[in-house]
This record gives sequence, structure tokens and C-alpha cells, in this order.
Amino acid sequence: MKITAIVAMIAAVCLSFAHSHDSVAAASGHSDTQILARASVRSGLLSPVSVVRWLRSQRAVSSAAVGRDRQTISIHFRDGPRAAILGRSQRDVAVPGLRPLLRPGAPSAAPAAQAAVWEPFAAELGLGPHAGDIEVQQLQAAGFGVDQKYDTSVTVAQIATLSRFNVVYMHTHSGVSAAGDGIVASGEPVNGDPAVAPYLSDGSVIAVGVAGSPQQYYGITGAFITRHEGNFPAGSLLFLNGCALLRSTTFWQALHSRGAAALVSWDQNGAAKDDYLSAAAFFNVMGTGQSVSAAISTLRAAGYGTSSDSGIPATLGYVGDGSVTLQSSAAAGNVQTTPPLATDTPEPTATSTPQPVATATPTSTATSTPLPTSTATSMPVPTHPPVPALISLSGVVKPGAAQRISIGNLVPATSIQIRVIFPDGEVMQGHATSDPTGHSQFVFVQADSKLTRRSLTARVEVTATTASGSATMSVQYTIGYGEIDVVAQPRILPAGGKGAILVHTRAHTAVSVTLRATNGKEKRLRGTTGKLGWVKLHFKLLPSAHRTQSVRVLAVVRLHGKKVQASTTLAVE
Repeated sequence: MKITAIVAMIAAVCLSFAHSHDSVAAASGHSDTQILARASVRSGLLSPVSVVRWLRSQRAVSSAAVGRDRQTISIHFRDGPRAAILGRSQRDVAVPGLRPLLRPGAPSAAPAAQAAVWEPFAAELGLGPHAGDIEVQQLQAAGFGVDQKYDTSVTVAQIATLSRFNVVYMHTHSGVSAAGDGIVASGEPVNGDPAVAPYLSDGSVIAVGVAGSPQQYYGITGAFITRHEGNFPAGSLLFLNGCALLRSTTFWQALHSRGAAALVSWDQNGAAKDDYLSAAAFFNVMGTGQSVSAAISTLRAAGYGTSSDSGIPATLGYVGDGSVTLQSSAAAGNVQTTPPLATDTPEPTATSTPQPVATATPTSTATSTPLPTSTATSMPVPTHPPVPALISLSGVVKPGAAQRISIGNLVPATSIQIRVIFPDGEVMQGHATSDPTGHSQFVFVQADSKLTRRSLTARVEVTATTASGSATMSVQYTIGYGEIDVVAQPRILPAGGKGAILVHTRAHTAVSVTLRATNGKEKRLRGTTGKLGWVKLHFKLLPSAHRTQSVRVLAVVRLHGKKVQASTTLAVE
């Protein structure tokens, strides 16, 4: 079959982040919501097998199993809804602030071929306003009209229009269920959107969590493609730059049944930085006129298209027809055709490894193709405004562990301000200056009791300033639970005001809390944690409490025969 059009959908990393517990309630009930959120947070700290074991102990869960990618967790609740937890790509979140490497070509006045560049997690990944710019430029240079969307605007309804485009680039969370189906997250938080209700009813859309985060999103399955998508233009290619999607024959067959000619993705979990740079390199190479198969080979020869997570290697590859080029796709226009018969569907190999193999020799044209480098110091450095090109930090940090925030690709002697905003409202600040290589590092020990019951997410803001101006980028990470965490709610109270102390520790454990004011007066509270490890203890300040007085909150439990304690403070207005 001759290839005449492309749909490239990049659904990159299984990444993390920000967050409320009750957004899933409309879809799956309050109890289901809490369990999914709790299990998602546990997935950032424990193995999938351990999380599945915990899920099976919950009364509201009918069944739970590890997906075929060994990271995704499939959940079936007793009241009907199904859900999934998508694995995080790796514990270190690397965020390149890479500016476009090539100038866009002049698109035609009315391009016949259409492309979509969608970044549903641009803000969450800290990619900033330039997320997807390289892909946009290459597609415009090849003659495509480009639709660009970010974050929550990439809804389920938007994903239902995939088949209208020749090229779709989407950077999102993904995984493979226990049944072998692919799952791709939208940027739409689970919010009771009535337009999504029919998809939830037929199971083509499910609520998905992400390892290490309590937030849930709507995610599509292969059934969504077969039941609700139209037919893709002839020769369409989906580049799903996401976790393990090459392992899902079911998802690929659904796409191919709707006319998709090829799927580009990873066969395991990859690192965020590798996903980002490999995608940019892929479109740079495709912009020179190479086919998909040749571009994959060129990337591998240049050191791209490979990654790993927890020692398990990941490889970028494809299934289907690899002879597509951007130019042939644009020349074909946006004409949808009858999808191929199911019997024509090419099967991926057992390891989902693309052909030709990685050792294929790149063409002479490919060797002169400008590729983004994986080394931060050789990235092009923007000078106005100064934008950090690479921020890396640990995606999950437990209390007592060190968080190392590395910043690179800056102009030497750039002034850097760092603010860490914890979920409980406290802010830590630091200042530094980049060294002669354009790098700097900020290290601190994560304190306990900086989380809340509804959020474990800390936000890191990095502001870089030079004589030409300043720019700010932000990234996020998840705070792990300590042996005991204590939260004052609210942190500031008027004299005589009512508040609550929330303590998290091991389930079904007796907790003792002491409130000690600066004038020496004390109040004691006692309670026992529930099955999720939380207990909420209410109190009232004395009307005689002095303004500006602080109250130290000390929570104590006995674990494994020894006392363990944590503390926080609240203030009196």
C-alpha cells in the first residue's frame, strides 16, 4: 500500500503530578476516588505488585492486576467502574527548556494537510511555552497547517477528533493494561464532565492515576479508537512517544482498523528527557525527507531512541509501514479513506522491536541533519530572556532524604532564585549563581509534615536573571509519607477559633497529639488512624489566646516498640 498521509501522535512519558482527591467522584464514587488516589501515591513509592496486593485488600475493589508492561495497574471496582494507574517514566524528572533548532518553512496559504501538536502535560512537566515548538516548525515546513493545544484543553472530546488530522503530536501518560490494551491519558482531570459520561458507560474511557500522584485524568483505551474515532487519512502514522505502547497489540490493531498505517512508540518505560529529545530529533530528521524507518535508524546511530527505567532498557521503534515521509503526507492532503481490513493488520514482533534494526547505516543526508544533543551543555543557549534549558530533580522524595535540584544550560554567572512551595503552604528559598559551564545545584533535606491530606505535590520555581532580562520555569515533585506526618488545618487561627490536626501514620494506630502554646499552656488530643492511615482531631483555641502567639503541634505514635514523633506549628492572629 502506498503511503500518502501521516498521523503522528506522541504520547510521551508517564510523568507526574498536582492534585485533588475528589475529582473522580462523579465517575466512580467517593470511595473509589480515595482508593485510586491512595494507590496512585503508593505506586510512586512501592512496587506494582505491592500496590496490587494492597488494592486487593480493599472492600471496594473487585480485582486488581499488574499490566503487561509490568508498570500499569488495572483496577475493577465492585460498583462497576474500571480504572488504571500509569507508571512514572523514572524517578528523576528531567525538563529540557529546548528552543526550536530550525526555522519554520513558509507554509502554503491554505495547507491541505492538517497536523495537531497537543501537550496535555506541558505545565506539569515544566516544559514552558516552547513545548512542541520543534514539532510545529518541522510540520509547518513540510506544508502542514498546525493546531496547537496545551494542558487541560486536550480533552476527551478533543482526542475524539484525532482522525481529522494527518499528523498528531501528543505528549502524555500511557501504559498497557493487564488485558493487553493500551491506555492514553488526556489532559482533562476527572471532573464529572457530562460529555464524557457515555464513554465511561461503555468502558472506552476510564479514570487513570499516575504513580506518585493523587490526581486522576480521563484516559482512552483501544475501544475508544474503534467505537468513537473516524477513519484516519490514508497512510496515517501514530507516533505515541509513551510508556510501553508498542507492547499493546490490541491498541495498535484498533488504530490500524481505523486506517492508521504505523505506530511509533516505546517498548518499555523511558525517561522524560530521553522521550523529549528523541521526539525532537525524530522530527528534525523527518524534516530532511527521510522515512519513518530511516529516521528511527538515524536516531539510534546518533545515540537517541534508547532509555531505561530501574535498569530495564526501553527502545523507540514502530510497527506497521515505515516508508512514510512528511512530504508525501503533506502532498496527499487531508482525505480520509476506507480503513484496511483487519486481516491486513501487520503484527508487531514479540518484543515490539521495529525494523530495520538499530545497526542500519544512516544515509549521507541523515549524517548532516542537525540533532538536539542529549548533553545539556551543548544545547543552544537562549539569551533573551534567559530560560533554564535543563532542570532535573527527584520525582519522589521521602522525609529525611535529600532533594537535589540541578539546573543547566544557562549563561555563565546567571543569577538564580529558587523557591520551593510545599503543599502545607510553607516556602523555602535559595539563591545561587551558575558556574562557568552554566550549571548550578540546590540541595536540601526533605522535612516531614510538609504535605496535606489532599496534596503531596511540592512546586519548584526557578527564576534565571541576566542583564537581558529574566524568566521563570516551574517543576513539581511528590513528597513521600514519613513514619508519621502531622498537618494543622488551617495554619492560622483567630483566638477562640476552631481547627483540626490531621495525622498520618500506619493504619489502625493510636495517636497522641499535644498542642503547646508559647505561654506554656497545653491541650492534648487522642485518636486512632483509619484504614488509610489518617486521623482527624478537632480542637478549639481559648478566647484568651494572644495574637501572634504560636502553637507547637507534636504528634506521637508507637511503631515497632518505639516512639516516633513529628511536629508542625500554627499561629494565632
